[in-house]
Amino acid sequence: MVESLRPTAEMLGVDVVIDDTFRETDARWLPDEEFLASVDRLFATPTSSPAAGWERPRDAGRRVLAGMMRISQSAPGDGIAVCSGGRALTSLLVELGTISPEHAFTYWQSISMPDIAVLEMPASGPAVMIRHFADDR
Repeated sequence: MVESLRPTAEMLGVDVVIDDTFRETDARWLPDEEFLASVDRLFATPTSSPAAGWERPRDAGRRVLAGMMRISQSAPGDGIAVCSGGRALTSLLVELGTISPEHAFTYWQSISMPDIAVLEMPASGPAVMIRHFADDR
């Protein structure tokens, strides 16, 4: 995932810092059909694990949000860039209320690799996705 962020970071002259807080959701390997069904359940029921050995999406969303808040406090007023896996970032968007659990699986399926979502996170009020760069960028 660092490879997705590194070219932009180099262009902007900023360092890439690897932080386990932003890892993809914890999940064990499953065959393709079972994997997709588990991801669908992952977002439909944010407070429970969709399969044995899988992280609950609420936990993943809160983990990523806590990391973002920690980083933003160390650089007040500056924007931050976070690179993670699609399930973790979709879990974050659900946790923030930016997308609903009912639309999360469809959103996750629309993510390309790599992909970028730009969020505006005001001090008060909900986060807003101001741009999602899909395949047609």
